[in-house]
Amino acid sequence: MKYILAGVALVLFLGFGCVAPETDFSLTDAELCDDLRFLPQDLQVYIQSTALASAQDYQSFAQAELMTREQREKAMRRASANFFSPWVNAGINPAPGQEARLEAQNGSKSVREAMWGLFILKPEKGFAENLRPYPARRWEELVENSDAPSFPNSSIPSITVRNCDLRLLPTDSPYFFNPARPGQGYPFDLYQNSVLPIGSPVRIVHISKDKLWGFIEHASAMGWVRLSDLAEADPAFIASWRGKPLAAVLKDKALLGHTGPQGEAGEKAADALPPLLEDAGIGALLPYALPEGENLRPEEGNLTVYFPERGADGRARMLSCSQGADEAAPWPLPITRRNIALLGNKMLGQPYGWGGYGGNRDCSSLLRDLFLPFGLWLPRNSTAQIRYGKVTDLSGLSPQAKEQAILRQGKPFVSFIGMPGHIALYLGSYEGRAIIFHNLWGIRTASPSPVFGRQRTGRIVVGKAVVSTTSPGAEKENIAAPHSLLDRVTSLNYPLLEEE
Repeated sequence: MKYILAGVALVLFLGFGCVAPETDFSLTDAELCDDLRFLPQDLQVYIQSTALASAQDYQSFAQAELMTREQREKAMRRASANFFSPWVNAGINPAPGQEARLEAQNGSKSVREAMWGLFILKPEKGFAENLRPYPARRWEELVENSDAPSFPNSSIPSITVRNCDLRLLPTDSPYFFNPARPGQGYPFDLYQNSVLPIGSPVRIVHISKDKLWGFIEHASAMGWVRLSDLAEADPAFIASWRGKPLAAVLKDKALLGHTGPQGEAGEKAADALPPLLEDAGIGALLPYALPEGENLRPEEGNLTVYFPERGADGRARMLSCSQGADEAAPWPLPITRRNIALLGNKMLGQPYGWGGYGGNRDCSSLLRDLFLPFGLWLPRNSTAQIRYGKVTDLSGLSPQAKEQAILRQGKPFVSFIGMPGHIALYLGSYEGRAIIFHNLWGIRTASPSPVFGRQRTGRIVVGKAVVSTTSPGAEKENIAAPHSLLDRVTSLNYPLLEEE
C-alpha cells in the first residue's frame, strides 16, 4: 500500500506541484532549436545576405554611414549630456523656490519613486539564495539600513572606480520570485537593477545607516552601490575628466593596468604585489590623451586612456594606461553595418545576465552597450527602448504579417524588434526569414501534464546572446502559442530617429 501511495504522490507532484525542469541542460545548441543548428552565428554573414537579397553592392552596403552628419552630432550631444548629467544636475535637490513644495517628498523624487524596490517587493513573495522563503527579519534589517525617512541625506558628485552592481536594496544577496516557476528564480535576482561600467559619473544622494552603501543617481537608473566602488569627484577632478575627449572601450575584460597616479611608475620591491588592475567592457566611455601639440584625433593605434581610482581620502584620482586599437578607439565610432557587426560579434555567445547579474548582459543592456560606442544613448530597459525613436505598431497583425512587415520596413542593423519584456536587433533577411540578434534567456513551452491533461509551462533555456529567426524553436511541438516570440512581437522601431 505504501508504494501505491508513494506512486500517487509522485504523479500528483508532477501534475500539480513544482514544474518539471525547464530543460535538459545536457542538450547541445543544435538540439535546443534549429536556429542554433543552421543559422551562422556571425553578424557579418547577414550584411552579405541582405545586400544580396536587395541587389546592393556588398561593400557599399556594409560601409555606408547610417546617420547623417546632423543626426550624428545631435545624438552625440544628447549622449554626452546624459553621460555627465549626474555631475551637472543637482538631481534630487529641489530647484530654487520649490523647497517648501518638495519638503514633504524629500526631494524632487519622492522616496516611493526613488526607492521603489522597498514598496514593490515584499518579503512574503520572495525567496532567498537558498531557495527558501525570504526571511522577514532580513527584510526588516534592509529596510532599517536604507534609512528611507531621512532620504535624501547627501549630494556628492562621484565616479565608479570599477564595474559595479546597481541594487534595489543595500545588499549583495539575491531576492527571487518562486524558483519552481519558469522564468523565475535564478538568474532573475530582482534586487539587481543594472551594472555601471568603470568611469561612470554618478551622484550619491543618500547613504545607508551602516555607511557601506550609497544610493546613487546615474543617467539611466537609480539604486544602491557599495561606497567602496565609488570615489568622490571634486571640482578639479570633474574639470579634468570632462576636459578630455572620450574613448569607447571595444572589448570586454579590457585590462586597465597601472603602477601609480597619472601613469607614474613607483618603486616596486621584489616581493611586492603586482600592479593594480581593473577591467573595462563594451559600453564604457573613458577619457584619452591627445598627442602633445595636436588638437586633432589621434591616428589609429594605441591610446593613452585615463581611468579613476579611489584614494585613501575617498576622493577620485586619475590614472592612465595604454590601450591597443582593438581595445579602445576615439568616441564615437563611425556607425556602419560592418562596425556594428564587428562589435556585436564580440558579444555573441556571452551568457545571459538579468540586469547585468554576474557581470553579464540581458536583452536591453546588450543593445545599450552595443550602440553607445557609436554615440547613441539608449534607455536602460526594454520597455523604454521599445518606445524609443520612430515606432511602427505591429501588435494587430498575424505572426506571418508581422514578419513580412519587418522584412519590408526594417532597417538592417539599426531597427529594433520589441515585445513585452524583450527586445532584439534586426539584422536583415536570410533565406527569406527575418533575422535578429538578441540575448535570450529561454523559449516558452507548454506541454500536457500527466494528470488530467493539465498544461505545464516551461522554458527551453538558451541563456546567451544568439542570432536567430523571429520564431526560434518553431519546429518543436511544445512551443507555447500564442506566446511564442513572433506571437508576442508588438513593434518595430528605428532608434536613430527621435520621435518628433
